[in-house]
Amino acid sequence: MTVIMYCSICNQQYKNPPHTACPTCYPTKDITQQPHYTQWKIQPITFITANKLNFCQGNVVKYVMRYKEKNGIEDLEKAKVYIDYLIQELKTGEVKP
Repeated sequence: MTVIMYCSICNQQYKNPPHTACPTCYPTKDITQQPHYTQWKIQPITFITANKLNFCQGNVVKYVMRYKEKNGIEDLEKAKVYIDYLIQELKTGEVKP
C-alpha cells in the first residue's frame, strides 16, 4: 500500500514516508545527524541519556534546543506542554495527559 504524505517543511507530496518530511528535506535516516541537532557541542540525546532524564524532561531539553532551527514557536509550545506535565506531577504525584 502506498501512502501519500505532504512534507512538513516544503509541503511537497511524497510516498511511503519514514518521517514527516520528504527525503529532500530529511535526506538522512539518522535523526542525530540533522542540522538542528548537530550544531551543538553536545547533542540533546547525549545530554538526556547521560543525565538519566525522564521522558518529559528529555522532551523539554530537545524542543528548547532545536526551536530556532526547526519549528520556532511550535517547538516552544511543545516544551511548555512537557513543563506543565512536570508541574502536574510535582503537584499531584502523577501525570495525566
